[in-house]
Amino acid sequence: MDKKYFLSVKDVIQQDPADEKLMKYFNLHENNIKKDFRKMINTIKEYLDDIGDICDIKRGKNDYEFLQNIRIIFFQKQYWITYKN
Repeated sequence: MDKKYFLSVKDVIQQDPADEKLMKYFNLHENNIKKDFRKMINTIKEYLDDIGDICDIKRGKNDYEFLQNIRIIFFQKQYWITYKN
């Protein structure tokens, strides 16, 4: 069974700093992510395109559900990312 982590971007980075590509990507975009919820969604969509990995995006009723259901498979690890203020 998959492990599910409900984390902010920063929590993901702190949990596994060995994932340098992930860390560098979100450090680069951190200000945009904090400033604008819409930009955060778009940034994560761009990231999914950039890594070109297996991604399973389940679309919810709204942007909040969309974010809660984003699944990123990165270096054989799975992260569930949710937005935190």
